[in-house]
Amino acid sequence: MFKDKVYEDMDDVEKIFEPFQYKLNDELAEFPDKIKVEIDEIMKEDYWSGFGIDIDDVVRKRANKLGLRQIVSEAYNLVYADFFKFEFEDKEENEKVTLDPVAKTMSHDIYLVKSKIAYDELELETMRVETLRKLLMSAFNRRVSKPRLNEIADIYGANDVKSERSRAGKVQKLISHLEEMIKSKVLDIRDMDLHIGFIQWIVLYVRDGNLAALNNLTRIKIITHEKRPIYSIEEKEVR
Repeated sequence: MFKDKVYEDMDDVEKIFEPFQYKLNDELAEFPDKIKVEIDEIMKEDYWSGFGIDIDDVVRKRANKLGLRQIVSEAYNLVYADFFKFEFEDKEENEKVTLDPVAKTMSHDIYLVKSKIAYDELELETMRVETLRKLLMSAFNRRVSKPRLNEIADIYGANDVKSERSRAGKVQKLISHLEEMIKSKVLDIRDMDLHIGFIQWIVLYVRDGNLAALNNLTRIKIITHEKRPIYSIEEKEVR
């Protein structure tokens, strides 16, 4: 019931290095290093909007063609983090790229180049904490159940949450406690998708009282007693 199948299936070397896993990184590995941009990928859906070369829009359209769903949803963030750039064939430094919307031609070939292959370990370490704070703050910016917040605090040993009266204070203290657990590796979820799921389960239980989400949170807490990275749990389906 409380086994981590992914961890158990790792070889001894993997268990020593404790690598992060992230489906988005897997999809980035599948995305071509350099592709020629097609005219339809820079045309706006609204004819009167003409053409544009928004790089995140091009990444999204190409990822959609390739069936890379996480890149589709994360295209803006990937571009912001410099994972992709445009290169123009035979273009002088100050030369403009022109587009003919009638003939549907471009003066220069445009290439989408993958300039980073994956989020590295340090980036993922930082991302875990930033994602926790961002998602919980945005989810709990309005009324939530204080008793259920206290229950989560009980499970994860955040004792000062229960003595706090205000909703905002409780949320801040829970976040700070969980951040410290992550930084100290007491709570060391090394699959980013599971980490995001962990955050979503907190939200589902505190806001809606979802019992499957609470069950999953309890399972993760039990595995932390083994003092090792967590890669998977036998999840209860959340509906």
